[in-house]
Formats: sequence, C-alpha cells, structure tokens
Amino acid sequence: MNTAKKIAFCSVLTAVSSVVLFIGGFIEIIDLTAAAIASLCVILGVIEFGYRYSFLIYSVSAVLSFLVLPGAARTPALYFAVFFGYYPILKSVAEKAGIFLSWVIKILIFSAAYTVLSLLTAKIIFPQSDFGLPQPETKWLLAVFYFICLIVFILYDIALTRAITIYISRLRRAMGIDKLLK
Repeated sequence: MNTAKKIAFCSVLTAVSSVVLFIGGFIEIIDLTAAAIASLCVILGVIEFGYRYSFLIYSVSAVLSFLVLPGAARTPALYFAVFFGYYPILKSVAEKAGIFLSWVIKILIFSAAYTVLSLLTAKIIFPQSDFGLPQPETKWLLAVFYFICLIVFILYDIALTRAITIYISRLRRAMGIDKLLK
C-alpha cells in the first residue's frame, strides 16, 4: 500500500477521533465514553498500519482536541491524552509478553494514568476544592474508588480485545477495508 493511502486513511481516523472527543466535550455525561470510543480509531491504526501511524493518530487527535475544545469541555481530550489514546498501542505491545506479564504491565499503565489524572484533577482542574485530596476520613473511599476504576479498566480491556477480534474476523472484510487498503 502506498504512503498516500495510509496518510489519507489515518487522517480520516484522526478526524473521526477528534469529532467524537468534540461531541464528548459538549455532552458532559459521555466524556469518558467519548475518550474510550475515540481510542477505537487508534486501534484501527495499530491493526492496519502499525505503531508509527497509530501514534500519529493519537498525537494529532489529542493536540487537535485540546486546541478546538473550550476550557471546561476539554475533559474527554484530557482522558484521551493521558490514557485512552495511547493505551491501544501499549496494549498491543504488552500482549506480546504473555498473559500474566501483559496484565501486570497493563495494570501498571492504568495505575500510573489514574494517578496522573487524579493529581491533575485535584491540583489543576479543581484547585479550589479538596476533591481528590486524601482527607483522614475519606482515604478508604479513595481506595474503594480506585478498586472500582480498576475493575472497570479490566472490563474495558476485555471489551477492547473482543472488539478487535470482531473487527479482524468479521467487520474488516464486511466493510471492504481489506480491499480499500490494498
């Protein structure tokens, strides 16, 4: 496949990802979902073109979303930039290490991203409140919230694996993408 086709298809994936993040920025209840859905474009980039082009899809989508979305509506772009955008690339790399080691790597990646998002939320997004800062009486709540988020992350990873399987086994051929990218 020639480079022009790759760049064109990656541009379309970047545009779709950015539009999904844009919609998530204005419908506040779906900001996390929008970031997860936008990561599907990065997954398609990994499957069809490899790591280099998928990293470009992630980078351009994240930067474009931060530039286009107004201040308070940047939450989906933040989620995408800090975790959901690059996670499909790292998932692909981590799963080459075997089942046990890949889960250790993925949980460490999630924990680091969760910590960064918590600190950003507490120190930058809501600096005037005590949201996210451990108070003596609420430390156990933070641990429970982390555990719930970890379970949701594991379910997200499993759903992502199933979506990738369905795309490769059924949708790719049914949508004609395999013929389009030849």
